[in-house]
Amino acid sequence: MYEWLFQILRYKPYNHMVDWWSYGVLLYEMLIGQPPYDGEDEDELFLAIIHDPPAFPWNVTKEAQSIVKGVSLLDSVNSSHATTLSDCTVE
Repeated sequence: MYEWLFQILRYKPYNHMVDWWSYGVLLYEMLIGQPPYDGEDEDELFLAIIHDPPAFPWNVTKEAQSIVKGVSLLDSVNSSHATTLSDCTVE
């Protein structure tokens, strides 16, 4: 379902869905002032993208959250059970 995400994490060609996801990440950063995902290294960051839904601070309105989530599917990505980047498969 989110094969585009796994494609970009593996440095493979990807489609326009990555642009929408990236736009949502950018909106999140503009609203919150920090990225929606965190990791000590690239592998941790990629796993956070796959598993951890972004947290919104209390002062971000539900409407703003809805726009960010709707544009980017940020809430829907963390459906994989991968524990390492190599476990990521295209569904």
